[in-house]
Amino acid sequence: MKIGVVFLARSEDGSTKDFWKFFRSYREYDAGIDHELIVIRKGEARRSGASRAIEIMLEGIPFSTLDRSDEGFDIHAYIDAAQDLDHDYLCFLNTYSTICADKWLLKLVTPHLEDPTCGVTGATA
Repeated sequence: MKIGVVFLARSEDGSTKDFWKFFRSYREYDAGIDHELIVIRKGEARRSGASRAIEIMLEGIPFSTLDRSDEGFDIHAYIDAAQDLDHDYLCFLNTYSTICADKWLLKLVTPHLEDPTCGVTGATA
């Protein structure tokens, strides 16, 4: 099973201050299952300074990136990304997401997505 965790790093002005919470929580809490981290750099997060800041925040963690303009809503970036990625499952997290528990990704996948009648799982605060 190939799982992708897609984090939307959207910035209107090139600032990366809104990404720290997610990246810190991503380091702190074990996902509980193998996955690939994909960062969508949306809007001004594509600037070289912002891109470098993301690399620094994720130092030591393997990840790949996709670049998207700032047109449309978050869902448009997710749909575009889903078309570009070759994974069995994708977990989409927005710019303000924070992980709060160990095995967070495993809990979204098992047993829910192993049930053929289930197509989507989600979490909210």
